[in-house]
Amino acid sequence: MLRFLGVVYQGAYPDMRSQLAGIAIVDEEGLKYIQSISDLNNVEIVNISVNSVEGAVIRAIVLSKLGSSRVYTLVAGIDYGKSLGVAIVADSIVIYMNRHRSEKGVIDLVKLFFNNIEATKKIVRVGIPTTVIHKDFELFVDKLNKELPQEIIVEFISEYNTSKTATYEEKHLDKDSFAALTIAMKLHKIYEQR
Repeated sequence: MLRFLGVVYQGAYPDMRSQLAGIAIVDEEGLKYIQSISDLNNVEIVNISVNSVEGAVIRAIVLSKLGSSRVYTLVAGIDYGKSLGVAIVADSIVIYMNRHRSEKGVIDLVKLFFNNIEATKKIVRVGIPTTVIHKDFELFVDKLNKELPQEIIVEFISEYNTSKTATYEEKHLDKDSFAALTIAMKLHKIYEQR
């Protein structure tokens, strides 16, 4: 899971006493261990005992990107197509971006972030295909609406020009991820369902 989310990690060892810094994801035993080898002045603790392992990893990612676990607005952008681009943005900071082939995988990923990040506002923005809306898109939106909690706002955003607003190749991004990020960052909404 850590590699899938692009997280760089390493274990804590007794000879790291002076090097222990960053974010530590620990259970109660792990906390006792790192307290025994370091003073923890440069370490933020995310406790697995309070969260699930997945939840702790997601919270650690947010903490590493924002410097805080407080989030005002959490937004997921989804670019629907043969490949689905997904971007997760917390307070205008990109937390995650990638493309996926599985609709279920995308829905599960969005739920993983939205269930484990506390935010005042939670929004999922789905790009409306520029071509004729087809049955597969409608089925995906129905599944998404059924899976997400009611308090999450679902907005539909025009995909017009989402993968052409900047040269994504220069930023080393695939066009689906870039389009999802553009959708997530759009400030206006076309239609809100719920």
